[in-house]
Amino acid sequence: NEYKSYLSMKEAKNFYVIMLIYETYVLFYRYFFPMYNLDDIYLGGDWKYLTHWNAIIQIVYYMIIGMCFFTSLEFSENISKFCGTVFACLLFPLSCFVSTMFWTLYHIDKNLVIHKNAMFQQTSWGNHMKHSFVLLFTCLEMYFVCHKYPGTIRGSLISSAVAILYLFWVLVIYMVDSFWVYPILKALSLPSRLLFFICIIGLYCIFFFIGKILNSKLHIKKLTKYHLNVV
Repeated sequence: NEYKSYLSMKEAKNFYVIMLIYETYVLFYRYFFPMYNLDDIYLGGDWKYLTHWNAIIQIVYYMIIGMCFFTSLEFSENISKFCGTVFACLLFPLSCFVSTMFWTLYHIDKNLVIHKNAMFQQTSWGNHMKHSFVLLFTCLEMYFVCHKYPGTIRGSLISSAVAILYLFWVLVIYMVDSFWVYPILKALSLPSRLLFFICIIGLYCIFFFIGKILNSKLHIKKLTKYHLNVV
């Protein structure tokens, strides 16, 4: 077994089951209380929003780990590396980015991140569920689990590709429907929008490096001081 955690087997199982249930609940909540109007005719549906991407990726991630816990499938070297790469390049930076960008823009002007005709569907609980708790739970996993982070170059390339892919998707939606997913993009001029996109890619990669440093700092002392529970 290659998946290393400071939780016991039972605690680890409970942790990932709770995470899977929570993220599934978030999806059902988004379905019954959509972020945009029910008559949304624009391309992509919920897939327009990065919070939806984040929720789906987390559900798939927790399902893979759950299969290793509750079936005969074990945490082989390949599965451990795959889960580590997904956490390093997707889960952690996505959760950091979603939470940081949403609340920063929300406190500057909530109309920069939420369309006016969707305001009536936004609640304080819903906002925290989709944009705050995701970061909290990801940080908890960072603390309890020692992940196999990819190398710096490989991780940077994957992280950059993820950010570019989503921005490309945002542009496709605009080209098809003349609709900006986030109001701030409509408010910016073309040069400012290009600069904003570059900053987004850079910030996403910064979150990858923050995760890599935290993973190393949090676990290097524990690796030398404690015997790891292998789950």
